[in-house]
Amino acid sequence: MAETVTPSNEWGSEQRSRRVNAFHAPYRRIIADFTSREKALEDLAESFPALLFALATGYGPLEPRTAATAMVLAGRSLREAAAMAGLPLWMKRLPPGAFMRPLLPVPNVPSLASLLGSSLTRNAQMAAIWLDRLLLAHAIAGVPAAEWMARTGMRMHAHETSCPLPSLMAWIWASANRATELGALIEQPWHPTLSSGQCVERATAWRRHIDLACAIPHRIGDAWVKEGPCGEFEVRALRTPRDIIKAARDLDNCLVTWGDRIGYSCSRVFALCRNGVTVAAFEIVHDSDDPPVPRLSQILGYSNRQVSTEIRNTVLAWLGEQAFRRYDTQPISPALQLARQDELLRPFFQQLLQIPGCDAELVERFRRELRRDPPTERMRRQIEYERRLLNEFTIRRQAYLNLRQLLRPT
Repeated sequence: MAETVTPSNEWGSEQRSRRVNAFHAPYRRIIADFTSREKALEDLAESFPALLFALATGYGPLEPRTAATAMVLAGRSLREAAAMAGLPLWMKRLPPGAFMRPLLPVPNVPSLASLLGSSLTRNAQMAAIWLDRLLLAHAIAGVPAAEWMARTGMRMHAHETSCPLPSLMAWIWASANRATELGALIEQPWHPTLSSGQCVERATAWRRHIDLACAIPHRIGDAWVKEGPCGEFEVRALRTPRDIIKAARDLDNCLVTWGDRIGYSCSRVFALCRNGVTVAAFEIVHDSDDPPVPRLSQILGYSNRQVSTEIRNTVLAWLGEQAFRRYDTQPISPALQLARQDELLRPFFQQLLQIPGCDAELVERFRRELRRDPPTERMRRQIEYERRLLNEFTIRRQAYLNLRQLLRPT
Protein backbone atom coordinates (compact mmCIF):
# COMPACT_ATOMS: atom_id res chain seq x y z
CA MET A 1 0.00 0.00 0.00
CA ALA A 2 1.36 3.45 -0.96
CA GLU A 3 2.56 5.59 1.92
CA THR A 4 0.48 8.72 2.53
CA VAL A 5 2.48 11.57 4.00
CA THR A 6 0.57 13.86 6.37
CA PRO A 7 2.80 16.90 6.92
CA SER A 8 1.74 19.45 9.49
CA ASN A 9 2.85 23.09 9.63
CA GLU A 10 1.50 26.59 9.96
CA TRP A 11 0.44 26.84 6.29
CA GLY A 12 -2.49 24.44 6.58
CA SER A 13 -1.90 20.72 6.79
CA GLU A 14 -4.83 19.71 4.55
CA GLN A 15 -3.67 21.67 1.52
CA ARG A 16 -0.05 20.70 2.10
CA SER A 17 -0.95 17.03 2.44
CA ARG A 18 -2.90 17.14 -0.81
CA ARG A 19 -0.01 18.75 -2.63
CA VAL A 20 2.61 16.30 -1.36
CA ASN A 21 0.49 13.21 -1.89
CA ALA A 22 -0.14 14.15 -5.51
CA PHE A 23 3.38 12.85 -6.22
CA HIS A 24 4.23 9.14 -6.44
CA ALA A 25 4.66 7.37 -3.11
CA PRO A 26 8.47 6.84 -3.20
CA TYR A 27 9.02 10.63 -3.46
CA ARG A 28 6.43 12.00 -1.05
CA ARG A 29 8.73 12.04 1.97
CA ILE A 30 11.48 13.71 -0.11
CA ILE A 31 9.05 16.37 -1.36
CA ALA A 32 7.66 16.93 2.16
CA ASP A 33 11.11 17.38 3.66
CA PHE A 34 12.29 19.67 0.86
CA THR A 35 9.26 21.97 1.17
CA SER A 36 8.94 21.88 4.95
CA ARG A 37 10.56 25.26 5.62
CA GLU A 38 9.62 27.42 2.64
CA LYS A 39 6.10 28.16 1.39
CA ALA A 40 7.47 29.31 -1.99
CA LEU A 41 8.88 25.81 -2.59
CA GLU A 42 5.62 24.13 -1.58
CA ASP A 43 3.69 26.36 -4.00
CA LEU A 44 5.67 24.81 -6.87
CA ALA A 45 3.56 21.66 -6.37
CA GLU A 46 0.76 23.48 -8.18
CA SER A 47 2.56 26.11 -10.25
CA PHE A 48 5.45 23.97 -11.62
CA PRO A 49 5.44 20.35 -10.26
CA ALA A 50 8.30 19.28 -12.55
CA LEU A 51 10.58 22.00 -11.16
CA LEU A 52 9.78 21.01 -7.58
CA PHE A 53 10.41 17.35 -8.35
CA ALA A 54 13.71 18.14 -10.09
CA LEU A 55 15.00 20.32 -7.25
CA ALA A 56 13.93 17.88 -4.52
CA THR A 57 15.32 14.72 -6.18
CA GLY A 58 18.69 16.13 -7.22
CA TYR A 59 18.25 16.61 -10.96
CA GLY A 60 21.35 17.94 -12.68
CA PRO A 61 24.54 19.45 -11.21
CA LEU A 62 24.47 20.88 -7.68
CA GLU A 63 25.38 24.49 -8.48
CA PRO A 64 22.61 25.21 -11.04
CA ARG A 65 20.13 23.40 -8.83
CA THR A 66 21.08 25.50 -5.82
CA ALA A 67 20.88 28.68 -7.90
CA ALA A 68 17.42 27.69 -9.21
CA THR A 69 16.21 27.09 -5.64
CA ALA A 70 17.50 30.52 -4.62
CA MET A 71 15.65 32.12 -7.55
CA VAL A 72 12.36 30.54 -6.44
CA LEU A 73 12.88 31.76 -2.87
CA ALA A 74 13.73 35.26 -4.13
CA GLY A 75 10.51 35.44 -6.14
CA ARG A 76 12.17 35.41 -9.56
CA SER A 77 10.16 34.13 -12.53
CA LEU A 78 9.68 30.38 -12.80
CA ARG A 79 10.89 30.56 -16.41
CA GLU A 80 14.29 31.78 -15.19
CA ALA A 81 14.45 29.23 -12.38
CA ALA A 82 13.55 26.38 -14.74
CA ALA A 83 16.15 27.49 -17.28
CA MET A 84 18.78 27.56 -14.54
CA ALA A 85 17.80 24.03 -13.44
CA GLY A 86 17.93 22.80 -17.05
CA LEU A 87 14.19 22.23 -17.47
CA PRO A 88 12.28 23.39 -20.58
CA LEU A 89 9.09 25.33 -19.99
CA TRP A 90 6.85 22.66 -21.58
CA MET A 91 7.48 20.53 -18.45
CA LYS A 92 5.36 23.01 -16.50
CA ARG A 93 2.17 21.46 -17.89
CA LEU A 94 2.86 17.99 -16.49
CA PRO A 95 0.93 16.97 -13.34
CA PRO A 96 2.75 15.78 -10.17
CA GLY A 97 1.79 12.17 -10.86
CA ALA A 98 3.79 12.16 -14.11
CA PHE A 99 7.08 11.64 -12.28
CA MET A 100 7.59 7.95 -11.54
CA ARG A 101 11.38 7.92 -11.29
CA PRO A 102 14.32 10.37 -11.11
CA LEU A 103 14.45 12.49 -14.24
CA LEU A 104 16.78 11.53 -17.06
CA PRO A 105 18.18 14.44 -19.14
CA VAL A 106 15.22 16.45 -20.48
CA PRO A 107 15.36 17.62 -24.13
CA ASN A 108 14.92 21.36 -24.53
CA VAL A 109 12.96 21.09 -27.78
CA PRO A 110 10.10 23.56 -28.41
CA SER A 111 8.25 21.09 -30.66
CA LEU A 112 7.56 18.85 -27.67
CA ALA A 113 5.21 21.47 -26.22
CA SER A 114 2.77 20.98 -29.11
CA LEU A 115 3.00 17.19 -28.75
CA LEU A 116 1.98 17.32 -25.08
CA GLY A 117 -1.76 17.03 -25.61
CA SER A 118 -4.40 18.18 -23.17
CA SER A 119 -5.37 14.56 -22.45
CA LEU A 120 -1.90 13.97 -21.01
CA THR A 121 -1.97 17.02 -18.78
CA ARG A 122 -5.27 15.85 -17.26
CA ASN A 123 -4.38 12.19 -16.80
CA ALA A 124 -1.38 11.61 -14.53
CA GLN A 125 -1.03 7.93 -15.43
CA MET A 126 -0.93 8.62 -19.17
CA ALA A 127 1.44 11.54 -18.61
CA ALA A 128 3.79 9.30 -16.61
CA ILE A 129 3.93 6.70 -19.40
CA TRP A 130 4.44 9.38 -22.06
CA LEU A 131 7.22 11.14 -20.13
CA ASP A 132 9.00 7.90 -19.21
CA ARG A 133 9.13 6.82 -22.85
CA LEU A 134 10.15 10.26 -24.12
CA LEU A 135 13.05 10.65 -21.66
CA LEU A 136 14.33 7.12 -22.31
CA ALA A 137 14.24 7.68 -26.07
CA HIS A 138 16.11 10.97 -25.69
CA ALA A 139 18.74 9.52 -23.35
CA ILE A 140 19.40 6.51 -25.56
CA ALA A 141 19.07 7.89 -29.09
CA GLY A 142 18.86 11.70 -28.93
CA VAL A 143 16.34 14.37 -29.93
CA PRO A 144 14.94 12.70 -33.11
CA ALA A 145 14.01 9.62 -31.08
CA ALA A 146 12.48 11.81 -28.36
CA GLU A 147 10.30 13.67 -30.88
CA TRP A 148 9.24 10.39 -32.50
CA MET A 149 8.40 8.89 -29.11
CA ALA A 150 6.44 12.02 -28.13
CA ARG A 151 4.25 11.47 -31.21
CA THR A 152 3.88 7.67 -31.02
CA GLY A 153 4.57 6.88 -27.35
CA MET A 154 0.98 6.18 -26.34
CA ARG A 155 0.33 4.10 -29.47
CA MET A 156 3.51 2.13 -28.76
CA HIS A 157 2.30 1.52 -25.22
CA ALA A 158 -0.57 -0.49 -26.71
CA HIS A 159 2.09 -2.88 -28.10
CA GLU A 160 3.87 -3.30 -24.74
CA THR A 161 3.15 -7.04 -24.58
CA SER A 162 4.48 -7.87 -28.05
CA CYS A 163 7.28 -5.28 -28.02
CA PRO A 164 8.28 -4.15 -24.50
CA LEU A 165 9.88 -0.73 -24.12
CA PRO A 166 13.42 -2.02 -23.31
CA SER A 167 13.46 -4.08 -26.54
CA LEU A 168 12.22 -1.11 -28.55
CA MET A 169 14.82 1.23 -27.03
CA ALA A 170 17.65 -1.27 -27.57
CA TRP A 171 16.60 -1.67 -31.22
CA ILE A 172 16.57 2.11 -31.74
CA TRP A 173 20.03 2.34 -30.14
CA ALA A 174 21.37 -0.52 -32.27
CA SER A 175 19.99 1.18 -35.40
CA ALA A 176 22.30 4.13 -34.68
CA ASN A 177 25.24 1.86 -33.79
CA ARG A 178 25.43 -0.50 -36.75
CA ALA A 179 29.16 -1.09 -36.21
CA THR A 180 28.39 -3.10 -33.05
CA GLU A 181 27.45 -6.77 -33.25
CA LEU A 182 24.02 -5.87 -31.92
CA GLY A 183 23.61 -3.35 -34.75
CA ALA A 184 24.87 -5.82 -37.35
CA LEU A 185 21.90 -8.10 -36.55
CA ILE A 186 19.47 -5.39 -37.73
CA GLU A 187 18.09 -5.75 -41.24
CA GLN A 188 15.58 -2.89 -41.08
CA PRO A 189 16.75 -0.01 -38.85
CA TRP A 190 14.68 2.56 -37.02
CA HIS A 191 13.80 5.85 -38.70
CA PRO A 192 11.71 8.78 -37.38
CA THR A 193 9.20 8.41 -40.23
CA LEU A 194 8.17 4.88 -39.21
CA SER A 195 4.77 4.16 -37.73
CA SER A 196 4.34 2.34 -34.43
CA GLY A 197 3.23 -0.83 -36.24
CA GLN A 198 6.28 -0.84 -38.49
CA CYS A 199 8.56 -0.38 -35.48
CA VAL A 200 6.99 -3.28 -33.63
CA GLU A 201 7.44 -5.53 -36.66
CA ARG A 202 11.08 -4.55 -37.18
CA ALA A 203 12.08 -4.65 -33.51
CA THR A 204 10.47 -8.07 -33.10
CA ALA A 205 12.37 -9.42 -36.12
CA TRP A 206 15.62 -8.05 -34.66
CA ARG A 207 14.89 -9.75 -31.30
CA ARG A 208 14.54 -13.06 -33.15
CA HIS A 209 17.96 -12.50 -34.69
CA ILE A 210 19.45 -11.97 -31.22
CA ASP A 211 17.85 -15.19 -29.98
CA LEU A 212 19.28 -17.01 -33.00
CA ALA A 213 22.78 -15.59 -32.41
CA CYS A 214 22.61 -16.71 -28.76
CA ALA A 215 21.32 -20.19 -29.67
CA ILE A 216 24.26 -20.71 -32.05
CA PRO A 217 27.18 -18.87 -30.40
CA HIS A 218 29.78 -20.52 -32.64
CA ARG A 219 29.95 -22.11 -36.07
CA ILE A 220 28.29 -25.52 -36.27
CA GLY A 221 31.07 -28.00 -36.95
CA ASP A 222 29.23 -31.25 -37.57
CA ALA A 223 26.42 -30.88 -40.12
CA TRP A 224 25.68 -34.65 -39.84
CA VAL A 225 25.62 -35.11 -43.62
CA LYS A 226 27.84 -34.09 -46.52
CA GLU A 227 27.05 -30.98 -48.51
CA GLY A 228 27.12 -31.11 -52.29
CA PRO A 229 25.13 -31.75 -55.47
CA CYS A 230 21.51 -32.87 -55.17
CA GLY A 231 20.23 -33.55 -58.69
CA GLU A 232 20.04 -30.19 -60.43
CA PHE A 233 20.33 -28.48 -57.05
CA GLU A 234 23.10 -27.98 -54.51
CA VAL A 235 22.75 -28.58 -50.76
CA ARG A 236 24.51 -26.09 -48.47
CA ALA A 237 24.63 -26.45 -44.68
CA LEU A 238 23.60 -23.38 -42.69
CA ARG A 239 26.22 -23.34 -39.94
CA THR A 240 26.09 -19.79 -38.54
CA PRO A 241 23.38 -17.28 -37.58
CA ARG A 242 24.45 -15.13 -40.52
CA ASP A 243 23.91 -18.08 -42.92
CA ILE A 244 20.43 -18.66 -41.52
CA ILE A 245 19.45 -14.97 -41.57
CA LYS A 246 20.54 -14.65 -45.21
CA ALA A 247 18.61 -17.78 -46.25
CA ALA A 248 15.53 -16.55 -44.34
CA ARG A 249 15.78 -13.20 -46.12
CA ASP A 250 16.11 -14.89 -49.53
CA LEU A 251 13.09 -17.11 -48.83
CA ASP A 252 11.09 -14.63 -46.72
CA ASN A 253 10.20 -17.41 -44.28
CA CYS A 254 10.45 -18.38 -40.60
CA LEU A 255 13.88 -19.99 -40.79
CA VAL A 256 15.33 -17.75 -38.05
CA THR A 257 13.00 -19.35 -35.49
CA TRP A 258 14.69 -22.74 -35.86
CA GLY A 259 17.74 -21.70 -33.84
CA ASP A 260 16.73 -23.26 -30.52
CA ARG A 261 16.47 -26.73 -32.07
CA ILE A 262 19.84 -26.36 -33.78
CA GLY A 263 21.47 -25.21 -30.53
CA TYR A 264 19.98 -28.18 -28.70
CA SER A 265 21.37 -30.44 -31.48
CA CYS A 266 17.89 -31.72 -32.28
CA SER A 267 18.40 -30.79 -35.90
CA ARG A 268 20.54 -29.42 -38.68
CA VAL A 269 19.36 -26.98 -41.36
CA PHE A 270 20.28 -26.74 -45.04
CA ALA A 271 19.60 -24.49 -48.01
CA LEU A 272 18.67 -25.96 -51.36
CA CYS A 273 20.13 -23.81 -54.13
CA ARG A 274 19.83 -23.73 -57.91
CA ASN A 275 22.25 -21.61 -59.94
CA GLY A 276 23.27 -19.81 -56.75
CA VAL A 277 19.68 -18.92 -55.81
CA THR A 278 18.13 -20.36 -52.63
CA VAL A 279 14.86 -22.06 -53.54
CA ALA A 280 14.07 -23.92 -50.29
CA ALA A 281 15.34 -24.71 -46.82
CA PHE A 282 14.99 -28.04 -45.06
CA GLU A 283 15.61 -29.48 -41.62
CA ILE A 284 16.83 -32.96 -40.72
CA VAL A 285 16.37 -34.30 -37.21
CA HIS A 286 17.77 -37.06 -35.04
CA ASP A 287 15.63 -40.19 -35.43
CA SER A 288 15.39 -42.07 -32.12
CA ASP A 289 13.95 -45.13 -33.91
CA ASP A 290 16.93 -45.37 -36.26
CA PRO A 291 19.76 -43.44 -34.53
CA PRO A 292 22.46 -43.59 -37.26
CA VAL A 293 20.07 -42.13 -39.85
CA PRO A 294 18.66 -38.56 -39.58
CA ARG A 295 15.26 -38.07 -41.18
CA LEU A 296 13.71 -35.17 -43.04
CA SER A 297 11.58 -33.08 -40.68
CA GLN A 298 10.37 -30.24 -42.87
CA ILE A 299 11.11 -28.46 -46.11
CA LEU A 300 9.81 -24.99 -46.86
CA GLY A 301 9.93 -22.75 -49.90
CA TYR A 302 9.34 -19.04 -50.38
CA SER A 303 7.08 -17.47 -47.70
CA ASN A 304 6.76 -20.83 -45.90
CA ARG A 305 4.96 -22.40 -48.86
CA GLN A 306 5.11 -26.13 -49.48
CA VAL A 307 7.62 -27.12 -52.16
CA SER A 308 6.77 -29.23 -55.18
CA THR A 309 6.71 -33.01 -54.96
CA GLU A 310 9.69 -33.09 -57.32
CA ILE A 311 11.86 -31.03 -54.95
CA ARG A 312 10.77 -33.07 -51.93
CA ASN A 313 11.56 -36.35 -53.67
CA THR A 314 14.94 -34.99 -54.79
CA VAL A 315 15.87 -34.11 -51.21
CA LEU A 316 14.66 -37.48 -49.91
CA ALA A 317 16.69 -39.29 -52.59
CA TRP A 318 19.78 -37.25 -51.71
CA LEU A 319 19.31 -37.98 -48.01
CA GLY A 320 18.98 -41.70 -48.75
CA GLU A 321 22.32 -41.71 -50.55
CA GLN A 322 24.27 -40.29 -47.59
CA ALA A 323 26.93 -42.37 -45.85
CA PHE A 324 25.74 -42.13 -42.25
CA ARG A 325 27.87 -42.33 -39.13
CA ARG A 326 27.77 -41.39 -35.49
CA TYR A 327 27.16 -37.67 -35.35
CA ASP A 328 27.26 -34.96 -32.70
CA THR A 329 23.99 -34.60 -30.75
CA GLN A 330 25.48 -32.79 -27.75
CA PRO A 331 23.51 -29.58 -27.00
CA ILE A 332 25.46 -26.35 -26.96
CA SER A 333 26.38 -25.36 -23.41
CA PRO A 334 23.96 -22.88 -21.78
CA ALA A 335 27.01 -21.11 -20.33
CA LEU A 336 28.32 -20.43 -23.85
CA GLN A 337 24.92 -19.13 -24.94
CA LEU A 338 24.68 -16.80 -21.94
CA ALA A 339 28.22 -15.56 -22.54
CA ARG A 340 27.34 -14.81 -26.16
CA GLN A 341 24.20 -12.96 -25.08
CA ASP A 342 26.16 -10.84 -22.60
CA GLU A 343 28.78 -10.11 -25.27
CA LEU A 344 26.11 -8.84 -27.65
CA LEU A 345 24.32 -6.69 -25.06
CA ARG A 346 27.40 -5.30 -23.28
CA PRO A 347 27.89 -2.14 -25.45
CA PHE A 348 24.25 -1.17 -24.98
CA PHE A 349 24.36 -1.57 -21.19
CA GLN A 350 27.65 0.31 -21.02
CA GLN A 351 26.01 3.32 -22.66
CA LEU A 352 22.90 2.93 -20.52
CA LEU A 353 25.00 3.14 -17.35
CA GLN A 354 26.60 6.39 -18.56
CA ILE A 355 23.26 8.23 -18.78
CA PRO A 356 22.94 10.85 -16.00
CA GLY A 357 20.15 9.79 -13.66
CA CYS A 358 20.32 6.12 -14.65
CA ASP A 359 19.88 4.02 -11.52
CA ALA A 360 19.95 0.32 -10.62
CA GLU A 361 16.17 0.04 -11.02
CA LEU A 362 16.31 1.24 -14.62
CA VAL A 363 19.21 -1.08 -15.50
CA GLU A 364 17.40 -4.03 -13.92
CA ARG A 365 14.26 -3.15 -15.88
CA PHE A 366 16.21 -3.42 -19.13
CA ARG A 367 18.19 -6.47 -18.04
CA ARG A 368 15.02 -8.33 -17.06
CA GLU A 369 13.60 -7.94 -20.56
CA LEU A 370 16.70 -8.18 -22.74
CA ARG A 371 18.57 -10.98 -20.94
CA ARG A 372 16.72 -14.24 -21.54
CA ASP A 373 17.22 -17.84 -20.47
CA PRO A 374 19.71 -19.81 -22.59
CA PRO A 375 17.98 -21.39 -25.63
CA THR A 376 19.26 -24.83 -24.59
CA GLU A 377 17.45 -24.48 -21.25
CA ARG A 378 14.27 -23.28 -22.97
CA MET A 379 14.40 -26.23 -25.34
CA ARG A 380 15.01 -28.70 -22.52
CA ARG A 381 11.95 -27.40 -20.62
CA GLN A 382 9.82 -27.56 -23.77
CA ILE A 383 10.84 -31.18 -24.46
CA GLU A 384 10.12 -32.18 -20.86
CA TYR A 385 6.73 -30.48 -21.04
CA GLU A 386 5.83 -32.27 -24.28
CA ARG A 387 6.89 -35.61 -22.83
CA ARG A 388 4.76 -34.98 -19.76
CA LEU A 389 1.75 -34.17 -21.92
CA LEU A 390 2.33 -37.32 -23.96
CA ASN A 391 2.54 -39.46 -20.83
CA GLU A 392 -0.64 -37.91 -19.44
CA PHE A 393 -2.42 -38.49 -22.74
CA THR A 394 -1.30 -42.14 -22.81
CA ILE A 395 -2.47 -42.75 -19.22
CA ARG A 396 -5.83 -41.04 -19.84
CA ARG A 397 -6.39 -42.91 -23.09
CA GLN A 398 -5.68 -46.23 -21.42
CA ALA A 399 -8.13 -45.38 -18.62
CA TYR A 400 -10.72 -44.47 -21.26
CA LEU A 401 -10.24 -47.81 -23.05
CA ASN A 402 -10.50 -49.71 -19.77
CA LEU A 403 -13.76 -47.90 -18.96
CA ARG A 404 -15.19 -48.72 -22.39
CA GLN A 405 -14.28 -52.35 -21.85
CA LEU A 406 -16.11 -52.41 -18.52
CA LEU A 407 -19.20 -50.69 -19.94
CA ARG A 408 -19.41 -52.84 -23.07
CA PRO A 409 -22.68 -54.80 -23.10
CA THR A 410 -22.25 -58.54 -22.46
